[in-house]
Amino acid sequence: MPATTLAAISGNAVKEHIFKANRRITTGDFAGAIAGSYTLTEHLLKLILQ
Repeated sequence: MPATTLAAISGNAVKEHIFKANRRITTGDFAGAIAGSYTLTEHLLKLILQ
């Protein structure tokens, strides 16, 4: 995978996931914030390994 693709994906996806995690933390959904962070980490690692 080209580095520019990974950078674009990580830039947009990370910002979106951080926003969602912050929203979940604000509403007290700590488990949801952790699950979302785990999903983002898993997705990025799979992209890197491809």
